[in-house]
Amino acid sequence: MFKPRSRFMAAALSAALALGMAPSFAALAPGDAYAAEGGALVSTQIAAQEDAGAGTVNWASVYGHDSGSGTDTFSSSLVNAFENATVLGDGSIVAAGADAVKASGKNSLDAALVYYDANGNQTAAKTFSSTMYDAFEKVIQTSDGNLIAVGYAGNGDGDFAGIVADKGANAKTSDFDAVILKLDAQGNLLKGVAFGGSGKDMFRDVVELDDGSFIVVGYASSADGDMQDKSETDTRDALVMRFSADLSEHSIVDILGGTAGGMEEARAVVKGIGGGYAVAGTGFSNDGDFQGVYKSETNNRGDWFLASYDAEGARTGLAMYGGAEHDYLMGIDYDYLDADHVAQQSPTGYVLVGYGKSADGDFAGIGNGENDCAALMRVAADGTLREAVPVGSAEKSYAEDVLSSPAGYLVAGRFAGTLSAGEASIDSQGGEDVSTAFIARNGSAYAYSPVKAFGGGGVDRARSIAIDANENVLVTGTTQSDTFMGAQVDDKSRAFALSVPANAVMPEGAYAAQKAVEDKAKSLAALNAAIANADAASCGHATFEQWCALQAALAQAKAIDQATADAAQATAAADALKAARAAVDDANATPVALPEQDGDYALTATAYSESKFRTAAPSEFNLGRQFDPNMKLTKAGDSLKLEMLYTSSIDMQKVSIDGIEAEKAGYGPKNAGDAGTYGMYLFTITLPADFDLNADHKLSFSYDTGNPRMGVMTHSVYLANLGTAAWNGFSSVAAQLGSAATPYRAGTYAIPAKLMNAASDNASMAAGAFNENAFLTIVADGTATVEIGTKPLTFGGITAYADNVKVYQAASASGDLVAAEEASTKVIAVNGADYTVPTTLKFAVPQAALQQDSVYVSLEAPGSPMPAAVNARLQFDYAQLADMTSAQVERAAALIGWLGDDVTLDDAAAVAAAQA
Repeated sequence: MFKPRSRFMAAALSAALALGMAPSFAALAPGDAYAAEGGALVSTQIAAQEDAGAGTVNWASVYGHDSGSGTDTFSSSLVNAFENATVLGDGSIVAAGADAVKASGKNSLDAALVYYDANGNQTAAKTFSSTMYDAFEKVIQTSDGNLIAVGYAGNGDGDFAGIVADKGANAKTSDFDAVILKLDAQGNLLKGVAFGGSGKDMFRDVVELDDGSFIVVGYASSADGDMQDKSETDTRDALVMRFSADLSEHSIVDILGGTAGGMEEARAVVKGIGGGYAVAGTGFSNDGDFQGVYKSETNNRGDWFLASYDAEGARTGLAMYGGAEHDYLMGIDYDYLDADHVAQQSPTGYVLVGYGKSADGDFAGIGNGENDCAALMRVAADGTLREAVPVGSAEKSYAEDVLSSPAGYLVAGRFAGTLSAGEASIDSQGGEDVSTAFIARNGSAYAYSPVKAFGGGGVDRARSIAIDANENVLVTGTTQSDTFMGAQVDDKSRAFALSVPANAVMPEGAYAAQKAVEDKAKSLAALNAAIANADAASCGHATFEQWCALQAALAQAKAIDQATADAAQATAAADALKAARAAVDDANATPVALPEQDGDYALTATAYSESKFRTAAPSEFNLGRQFDPNMKLTKAGDSLKLEMLYTSSIDMQKVSIDGIEAEKAGYGPKNAGDAGTYGMYLFTITLPADFDLNADHKLSFSYDTGNPRMGVMTHSVYLANLGTAAWNGFSSVAAQLGSAATPYRAGTYAIPAKLMNAASDNASMAAGAFNENAFLTIVADGTATVEIGTKPLTFGGITAYADNVKVYQAASASGDLVAAEEASTKVIAVNGADYTVPTTLKFAVPQAALQQDSVYVSLEAPGSPMPAAVNARLQFDYAQLADMTSAQVERAAALIGWLGDDVTLDDAAAVAAAQA
């Protein structure tokens, strides 16, 4: 999937300029020039004028203190320069670079951001200064409307205090740390991070990825500090890093280098074609990372390189381009020509620009072996070189930046002497002039038109190009001419920004093609930002309908992004996604807090199937199939405990929330005949004290399927819409019985029973008249009913039976009595007389006895020597269930005494008879 380049995120990008001959413009007076420590700050706007052949120059501006002089060379640090400019969403411009200041007898260089309106009027300037050298190399506008600026800082004092380590007496102008700053749109610092050691470390370029993180590239020459034990070469290495969106986290993605050269540098980065990102730079070693791909026969010569990375940061490719001499890469963009030179609407590869002295290898036909010559190279997405293209010929020429579209390539740079490109030929004005050349494939060859130059009599250098939304091209850089575009700059170095109509430097239709590329890049970048924002959304307190709407819009947006649709489609999808996200955000606008008071609470939640939670059609998950729908949250000071009741018959083995595993304990009566298992299990999870009710939480549970082929399976759901309510118990528990308050679900159970003496712990004399197991039926309202079978009682040669059984309604052998229902009876002969006696008794457990282990009864035993009526207590073992496997068998077991000693539970006829 193509992820568009983001030279700036809120507007478009492209550039060019050109003025064929030295113009004589009337310069405005340096309006706001003022005296300041370090010399006068000059900020001069140059009036719009007509050039003889190029068209109207919209405006030009120079900026900088008086410290830099015309004798400075580009190898000198004290040069006022704009390294790049970004067109913001409102059409204004921010240029990033350095302001050379000489203060307190010490040379200094300040990182600078200078703001212009669309007409070139300077509206603000922000400098970031330490006592050493500081500069910005790149500024971009991010998807959240803020700015990211990267570069370097020499010391941890002044504006860089708290960001860069204070080096104190060890600070020196030759060493600096790489820095990345997050700023608001007005340039106010939000957060800064430094990286480096005691050597030279610098960030050159930055790109924002779809998830809001940043890939930053540059170089590191330190072997200590942040680079301690990081480099195998202890020389200058190309550096690739990743920073989180808020800069709170960062990591080294890659270090590229070798031992022989020691001057490696990553110069530029773009999003990768098909995902990930691509990094371009210059390598000088034939060993280390560049072994086998280095082109120069001699170390320390310099070759261009292109390294590709996947989204996780794994390097997936490394290719180099060059010849026998020094060759330097400066910029990268996408290539819209395929291998057969047919223009496509989506990128097919990359276009690299730079310069080199080589006249062989990949520079054959471009360089002359002595002077630097500008070059453009077209490479496939996998790094394979398609072709190398000269950017004109001159005594010296340099390609610094490039903008690409299906219409061709706009290259900005500088040259000395006569620049010849195709049929065009222009002369510099004595030193080096800024140049722009538009290169397009025309049949079997490349056409160069227009080719333009501008500047003064000194050394002028383009650093970057961009386009705005009004068919203008913006060029930024540095000038060391005594006059620049007719403005007197007093033989000092100045940063410059220059705006010209696109038709001055681009052929007809090229601006529209470039603008379409940039609009598409902008729209897809906004769509990617919306996707990343939606991907990071929590359902929280959104309704099921709101969450489904967001996921459906997200799926549609991803489909459009995958298809790299046009700007209109991408914008519409982004707008729909933002609206759906806004609805979810509105639902989460009022946070829900944990209860302040200690106690038991019900944790309420909506469960979503994990597999569909973030799909176009999320689905709710019915936790009630496995767990009690009520979850118990207990707060005790800083302790927070969650209890979940498992009610299914499947063997649940593990339960966890957000990876925190629960403790498992049996709950309710034990299955006495099944290795001590339980009918229910309680899973208790100790939650962190700051458990967030506004977030989504992952609940996972593992269970044994009972199928040898399937084994143990794990299922996960997401809990959202979390809240708390009054705790009214587990809904699955209909009653809690006995002195241990054993919890029971509604249903019918067989439990052990024994007739005991009413006043002692001894068995009743009539204990043998009752079966040892009873039926216990519990309904949802907590009412409990007992059904128990009776059997003949024989002692001393006398046979007797339980009869006239009554149940005390109190928790003792006193008070009201209610006769037990004789659910079934049998006529028996006792001492020559027939009696109708109960074979099954049924009665409700009195409310007063529910929390006792016994029900008190009064009974008679016709034919026995017992008194006419005796008191006893029917004791139940609520903590255990009898060994029964089905209602039929339970029923048969309760009546087994009446079927004869020779009948077993396996006798189907006997069971059927018992049921009858």
